[in-house]
Amino acid sequence: MRAVKAKAAVLLAANLLGFLSCAEDVCVWPNGAGRISASSGAVLEPGQGCVKAVFKSTAPWPGAHIKPQSGTFDFSRSGEIVVSVSNTLARPQRIWMKLRRKGVAALMNAGSVFLGPYETGFIRHEIDCSPWRLDAPLDLGKLKGAPKGPDAGLGFAAVTEVHIFRKNAEEPVSGSFAVLKVAAVGPQSNRTVLSASGFLPFVDRFGQFRHSDWSGKMHCEKELSGEREREERWLAENPGWPTSEYDRFGGWATGPRLEATGRFRTENVGGKWHLVNPDGRLFFSFGIAGVRHGEPTRVKGRERWFEGLPPNVESFDFAGTNLVRKYGVGFNYGRLAHRRMKAWGINTVGNWSGRGLRGMRLTPYVADLATKGPPITGAPGWGGRQFPDPFTDEFALNICKAAKEEAKRSGGDEWCIGWFVDNELPWSNDDRYLARGVLASSPKQPAKRAAWTLLMRKYGNVAALNAAWNTCYKDEKGFLDSVRVPDESHSGVDLDLIQAMVARKYFRVVRDAVKAADSNVLYLGCRFSNGGASAWRAAAEFCDVVSANIYRERPLYVWPEDATDKPLIVGEFHFGACDRGLFSPGLVRADSQQDRALRFENYIRAAVADSRIVGAHWFKWRDQSLTGRDGDGENYQLGFVDVCDTPYPEMVISARRLACEIYR
Repeated sequence: MRAVKAKAAVLLAANLLGFLSCAEDVCVWPNGAGRISASSGAVLEPGQGCVKAVFKSTAPWPGAHIKPQSGTFDFSRSGEIVVSVSNTLARPQRIWMKLRRKGVAALMNAGSVFLGPYETGFIRHEIDCSPWRLDAPLDLGKLKGAPKGPDAGLGFAAVTEVHIFRKNAEEPVSGSFAVLKVAAVGPQSNRTVLSASGFLPFVDRFGQFRHSDWSGKMHCEKELSGEREREERWLAENPGWPTSEYDRFGGWATGPRLEATGRFRTENVGGKWHLVNPDGRLFFSFGIAGVRHGEPTRVKGRERWFEGLPPNVESFDFAGTNLVRKYGVGFNYGRLAHRRMKAWGINTVGNWSGRGLRGMRLTPYVADLATKGPPITGAPGWGGRQFPDPFTDEFALNICKAAKEEAKRSGGDEWCIGWFVDNELPWSNDDRYLARGVLASSPKQPAKRAAWTLLMRKYGNVAALNAAWNTCYKDEKGFLDSVRVPDESHSGVDLDLIQAMVARKYFRVVRDAVKAADSNVLYLGCRFSNGGASAWRAAAEFCDVVSANIYRERPLYVWPEDATDKPLIVGEFHFGACDRGLFSPGLVRADSQQDRALRFENYIRAAVADSRIVGAHWFKWRDQSLTGRDGDGENYQLGFVDVCDTPYPEMVISARRLACEIYR
């Protein structure tokens, strides 16, 4: 334990050194214009270079408030607000930040950080971190990370509070964390100032940012051809895996030999979980998701943004068009993708990848399925998506149909690692969220009827239920007709049971459908982005491999202590930077391409070292469009290749280096 704390202290010192060294930082607290006080349910204790917030599990939002000594904080000229916090516990926890602005009633969610035991990290809220700035306002809609005018930060000119806290209301726990510093970090001092009047169009005919240049940017078809020829020479010089330690699947050729079953499976060897490939070799799934041609971006209503597009188009696929320009019509891009992955040391085609490419059976791959069916109506969900009711007949029928269809493609295939089913469902970290939704649903909700059966099995009759819950249901109909969630001080234990019932039903139905379609395929779970302990317990019970999309500096997760020990695979992670013409770095920001590659290496090394993690898949193959993908408008710099299909050399070098050390 002392070694862990010592390591955390070294990390803290290194992080703070970089944090404090920026000449444009304006310290808000401890030696600035702010004062600190405890929020409700917390007690502040002074420490060496920090203040520790200590709280009980009953405190809903415990932490600290940073308020001005007088007046308000003016962050309007800042690039971002950065809070340095430290986890003082021996278990992981997430720390959040919210901001209160003068004249705005609601607190604004400003980000969070998930920290490992005794780890220090930063909560960052971007105000304007673009390497470019406009000299006047220009309406670019909701384009993420686009250059802003001089008034971009006015909404942060009068901030009355920075609230740093833990969401105990969702994940009740007693504990503490430390606040070390709050600062307003200035934007890049050498930012390029662009003329708003001459900014449009800002997208060139290749889909790149017109007003900047960088290494690897394409200016004409001749450069595209030159890059194609350069890469072809490199691939000819590097025709196989970058290491002799890989076997034909990318497993550990020189490692221990286990039972060869002809399919991918899992095994715990010496206290560490592993995938085992069809030839009986240990296999770490080192993958890239979204290996496919391209994706369109919306043009209609934004025509003035683009240079040289055909008239009257609603959307345009720059990446796909560049592939034709670069390789010609009819080029076999799938074969090139497999050649690249082998040369880079990538041994898995991840989720969201083209079916034709997977079907070439040249690199191990995963398949993706989705459940369908009526939702739990009382659980509103988010992003227009609600949680499916696993007790409906439609849910079971639809997943059985989807599994049978996938079995026609990948069933029995030795190159198929397994099947993911669903992606980032709205489980919520609040471990009673779905249970409340069940009770708030209509009488016809199948999950609600299942909850009644569960409760009667426990209590025997409605009178005993009323006595326990302090309710007054007359009978089953009264229970089903009610959409009121009872007082949790009385019903909380049973809400936990209902939540677990829904989670177990979901995973059991999906597991049964997957195994009925292909008894030997690995069921890889639902790719959690959130979820309380009951969801993770149920996943560990029914999945062969639990999966989560972990967008953090490292693959940190919380495994319930009483959950079945199972392997875990990271379905998605990434880092992005804005130094090659893209506006948004994605979900986890890096300072440059070199920094992005370093973070990538550190993430994979941490995953390999974890006793449960058996793979990690980068999201994704190609950068998203500068003007955002159709649908949700994401425009992240997250690719192994750019819009002109040029690989990022920093990422390729790092991937090859990792391939050579993974099995060591």
